[in-house]
Amino acid sequence: MDMRITMAVNNEHGNHSGQVFMVDFTPAGGWEIALALECEDGRPCKVDRKNRRVVIDGPLYPYIHYTTWAGNMALDGIEVSLDTARQLAEDLRASGHWTFHTGYERLYEAWYQGQPIMFRDQADT
Repeated sequence: MDMRITMAVNNEHGNHSGQVFMVDFTPAGGWEIALALECEDGRPCKVDRKNRRVVIDGPLYPYIHYTTWAGNMALDGIEVSLDTARQLAEDLRASGHWTFHTGYERLYEAWYQGQPIMFRDQADT
């Protein structure tokens, strides 16, 4: 299973700002957000489309597909492997800049208890 990650990265004109303020994790092909994170001060975000890599608050992460205006002009999106999504979520938590906004209860508990962020292959019911 892949994950779709939607990022609030665009300015008021719909252009990439270089900063990310929100990251949502949604199973690819689904609509229910599994995990949504927020960062009030914005963190660095840079896209390398040639090599299919994105920097989100530090490390480089590989992506499968990149979409501009993913839902509206403020959002861009990437599709990543499940392992990349897990690593990104854990890295954002470890950075100390991100807060849990909404998501599955088990991910809320994992976030605040310092447990591994584990996305399941199917959405919770």
